[in-house]
Amino acid sequence: MSEEIKEILAAYDLTGSYRKAAELAGCDHHTVRRYVQLRGTGIDPAVRLPRTKLIDLYMPTVEELIEASHGRIGARAVAGDGAQAGIHEHPPTRALE
Repeated sequence: MSEEIKEILAAYDLTGSYRKAAELAGCDHHTVRRYVQLRGTGIDPAVRLPRTKLIDLYMPTVEELIEASHGRIGARAVAGDGAQAGIHEHPPTRALE
């Protein structure tokens, strides 16, 4: 755990308030809340979980095209061949409300 995170948690322990701890540590109160909640679960706040990307669903197809061309295929060709393979038919994203 970094010194900055330890300082934020110490400020929270001292004040008992997200906003006051944020003021002392020089960060946002949402950051303090996140670190305090993660501390309770035992998860290291400095470690980030990998996020999924839209391309993850199609990586096998992309890798297959790259292997077939021995790494010589360009992005435009992958996009063109990918359209035939259904890459551009991605699932709908959540609607903005």
